[in-house]
Amino acid sequence: MKRAGLCFVQSVVVCFVASTACFAQTEVAPGKIIAFNGCSSTTNFETGNYRVRSSQVDDPFAFLWLVKRKKSDLSAKIRSLVDGKPFQYEVAVDQALQLIEAEKFLSDSADVRVQISLEFLTVEHCQGLELDLVYHVYSTQIPQVLSGTPESRSTEKKAPQQTVGQTEAGSPIHLAPSGGYNASERASGGGRLEIQPRGADWLPFRSFTVEGQGSSAMRFVSAGLKGGKDSQGWLAHSEWIVNYESSSSPTNAGNFSRGTFSGQFSAVTKAFANGNFTGRFGFLIGGGNLQSSLQNVNMASNTVPNTGYFSSKVYAGISSRLPHNVFATSYGLELGSTSGTGIDWRKHIGDVQHEFWYPVGDHHIIEVESRFTVGALEVPGMVPVSERFFGGGSEELFFPGDSWRIRANPVIRAIPANRFYLTADGAGAEDFLSYNLTAAWAVWRKPLFPSDLSRDADFTRLLNGQIHTATSIEQNDFASKDQHFGDLVRRLPAVQKDLNDLKSVVQSAETASGGQFAAEFKACASSIGVASSRVRSALGAKDGMQYGDVRALLPVDKNEDRLQRVLSACGDRLNGQLKSPEITASLGTLDSEFQRVQTDFLGIDQQQASCRATQEMAFVHRTLDTLIKEVNMFSISPVVVFDVAHIGPAKNGLGGTRYGPGGGIRFGLASTVNFTLGYAWNPQHQPGEGPGAIFFSLQTRDLFH
Repeated sequence: MKRAGLCFVQSVVVCFVASTACFAQTEVAPGKIIAFNGCSSTTNFETGNYRVRSSQVDDPFAFLWLVKRKKSDLSAKIRSLVDGKPFQYEVAVDQALQLIEAEKFLSDSADVRVQISLEFLTVEHCQGLELDLVYHVYSTQIPQVLSGTPESRSTEKKAPQQTVGQTEAGSPIHLAPSGGYNASERASGGGRLEIQPRGADWLPFRSFTVEGQGSSAMRFVSAGLKGGKDSQGWLAHSEWIVNYESSSSPTNAGNFSRGTFSGQFSAVTKAFANGNFTGRFGFLIGGGNLQSSLQNVNMASNTVPNTGYFSSKVYAGISSRLPHNVFATSYGLELGSTSGTGIDWRKHIGDVQHEFWYPVGDHHIIEVESRFTVGALEVPGMVPVSERFFGGGSEELFFPGDSWRIRANPVIRAIPANRFYLTADGAGAEDFLSYNLTAAWAVWRKPLFPSDLSRDADFTRLLNGQIHTATSIEQNDFASKDQHFGDLVRRLPAVQKDLNDLKSVVQSAETASGGQFAAEFKACASSIGVASSRVRSALGAKDGMQYGDVRALLPVDKNEDRLQRVLSACGDRLNGQLKSPEITASLGTLDSEFQRVQTDFLGIDQQQASCRATQEMAFVHRTLDTLIKEVNMFSISPVVVFDVAHIGPAKNGLGGTRYGPGGGIRFGLASTVNFTLGYAWNPQHQPGEGPGAIFFSLQTRDLFH
């Protein structure tokens, strides 16, 4: 892990951390402070004899208790530094921002390689030679691979604090209540509890999760252990889950009950196709009991109401995040058995998601979400009735988990959950397709990031420059994996020996010189010392940090070029006058090794390293751009929905196609709650379906964070 980056005090202060830390380089620029509300950015507030009336620290995630505590501590320190005192750039800008920079708002995480801190000062309300100071802090850490999935886009809107990694620090306990309503399941409530023990990275499972939802008509409980790992190879992220689930869900003719135990593995590849796509795949093995209490309905002859079962699932897909678009397509195959021998049923699922969003005006986002799902069931033996397709206003997932959600049933919000199922063959469909469209427009909103800053051209340029710097650091990291670099590193001990030998020869020559060429001897010894220090550092470092130390030895780093400086200082400037054969021989040995090292370095495939780094950072760049320019902390949006679903076999009025237009309202408040309330009509309703249905979902934020 390495720290790299630059911190600037211009229109903003930006620290881009490509792994863990930041080297600070500060420039105080009085004319570049952002000024709002009656203040001029060209005013020199120090020579103008302004005093600081008040100061405060602003962080949009201050509703999180750990951030709130840090903000409170910082505010007290800065108030004692500047409040009631004459404005001085060195104090109000340099020292205050260094206090903020020293505060750690993000936890170290092995799963996140990119951390970004935006720290900047605005000067406001300049009246009567007094002014107010607002110090803005935005700290983010974005998983490079998972930021390109539709699931991450959903989290980005509903809980941006999770997208930027602000929930990783603090309490190891995460608790988020939830609720909902539909006509089948009625009003339900529940939540999700996750425990992530500190210092548990060595364990195969990093978290324990219990999730539940219940009402007078339904119940759902699951408990699972989850582990995961990130890698710099082609398999960028992998995770494994052991899960137990127990549930009971209603239809209009009885209930389904199940108890299942499963183990699964899922993985995400590195980005490819210029960083625009990632691949995903996984498998699950599970089994348990499936039971039903359906009454007064026909069942197909190859269907059983109650049975034990065993199944295996495989699934794969591709996801992409482009500007203003997220797209994913997934395929799943389930092979199931009720007999324990042979395959009794095969289930195929195809699921395509697309979301488009675009700002119409400042942070007034129009969002269009669409989803197309198809399914087919083949039954060479016997199949549990609950494994057939039952549609309605609630979705069923092909496998458990949050990081990848494949829908596995026909969803139509105009029909209550599990009531769209009657076909020509009986209860439960053998094939289906469904299309769901949701459009919303944020009429009222409060941006996560100040609009004035997100539109500032200098800030955008500086931020893009820091992302470019981080990409370069990633390129160095990938270059350090090249075989030629490995060959080069193996030559470093020989370089160190040659430098030590040259040092000894030069010291002997200096002793014999009688005080001549003192300045030249000093310059030569200094250059040998610095070069030796760089070699020792390179031998003790790894990955990108090692690459940087090696680069400093060579002409490619024009500011360092330490080996060439040794050859110049000890050869041309010193031995050009001294004419020592011993120094000449020692320099020749060093120069030969230097040429070999440089040849190895020039053999590194920089184009491939650059391509991989650009691909690695693509989703991070787009996610950050969305967070700054488009995501709202608070929004109220009218919603329009349209669903169409078909189940088969269809004959004599059973099965067939249903439509569901509707509308509603969506309310989002990242600090507290997100909910959607609406109604969809069912113009061609069948018995038991109803003329329409209310849909409602509610999610609150993590109570312990």
